[in-house]
Amino acid sequence: LAGIAAAVFTMLIPAWHMRSSESGSLADSARATANPARQRGRRLLIVSEVALAVTLLVAASLFFRSYGRISAIEPGFDAANMLTMRLTIDARRYPGSASEAFFTNLVTRLEAIPGVTSAAAANQLPTMTGFTVPVTIESAGADSAKPVSTLFTVGSPHRSDVLKTPLRAGRPLSDRDVAGTPGVVLVNESFSRRYLNGAATGRLRVGESRTPVDVVGVLADSANQSLLGAVRPEIFATMEQAGQGNNQYFLMLRASGDATALLPQVRRTLAAVDPNQPVYMVQTMEELMAIEVFPQRLAMILVGVFAVGALIAAVIGVYGLISHWVVSRHREMGIRIALGGSRRQVMGLVVGQAARLVGWGAALGVAGGIGAGFAAASLLFNTAPTDPWVLAFVTTVLVLAGVGAAIVPARRAVSVNPIEVLRTE
Repeated sequence: LAGIAAAVFTMLIPAWHMRSSESGSLADSARATANPARQRGRRLLIVSEVALAVTLLVAASLFFRSYGRISAIEPGFDAANMLTMRLTIDARRYPGSASEAFFTNLVTRLEAIPGVTSAAAANQLPTMTGFTVPVTIESAGADSAKPVSTLFTVGSPHRSDVLKTPLRAGRPLSDRDVAGTPGVVLVNESFSRRYLNGAATGRLRVGESRTPVDVVGVLADSANQSLLGAVRPEIFATMEQAGQGNNQYFLMLRASGDATALLPQVRRTLAAVDPNQPVYMVQTMEELMAIEVFPQRLAMILVGVFAVGALIAAVIGVYGLISHWVVSRHREMGIRIALGGSRRQVMGLVVGQAARLVGWGAALGVAGGIGAGFAAASLLFNTAPTDPWVLAFVTTVLVLAGVGAAIVPARRAVSVNPIEVLRTE
């Protein structure tokens, strides 16, 4: 709302200045110049326009730099060519272990679809994991025997293969890790560093269970609770060993080409298993990640558009005021040149007038932009409101804008013919 108001304001004021300048006669212009109060008012409006434009330009540059850093994030998995969806089955029809058997069978059928390179089911997806459990570390040399809260992901044994998350140490989960066999889990690097002193093995008790499970491997860290936040400690188990009759899982499919083209065949495969179980929340992994950073992307686009519009309007305003000032002092400049003043001095006089307007507006605008950056700090990623590269960029733009606004009136001023001016006298 503030950006819209600023853009409208900076568009209307230059238009009003240009209209008043063009409609008035030269005599009217001279009288207006002789009116100090009116001149101060016009300069104040132009300074305000520049300040608003610079505020938006600083904010837009901060958002742009922040989004560039977001785009460079390595999530720890390959999001390309991945299709995700959610499936909730009837718990009354598939009670207890029948639920895990249903999803295991479905995943096997999905992997047989032409174009699917791998598939898995999991109780949560990367960047939106939220299920936590208390875990007690029982390994010798562990930091603490007290329960710690950690993220807990249950799914197909080959979930990490579908995501292409590297295994750093130990062995992966396998199809042999089923009910009735010794319980095993994988941990991510953050868990290993924090609770296992960097080891790839250990013994844990998960939740209220009195039966310990063994850590058999370490997965590379990947974005779990948020793409923008720090990676949290996480453990991974197979749904056959730790599913506990969960009737709701996400399906993940990696395709050899366009993942969305697989959806019709996925629906047909699911209907062949159980026609009464529809999938929902269908989206690619890239879309899922884009949703998380949508506020930052929207802020960058909107503020950027308003900043460009406000900057153009401010340049027009400066140009209009300087042009008006040159026309109103046409005689004075001609006399200056006639009395020996150089054209360079006259041009410096005009450019200096523009520089003062832009300078005051820039000082206020940079302060406003930094303040806006602090106010919108929650939308900035690894970017300080006082980022020196942003301030350097804005300063460069202002110098070019100020010179561009003043160059035409300045050339008009030095083109004054002193002989014609003296004749009119």
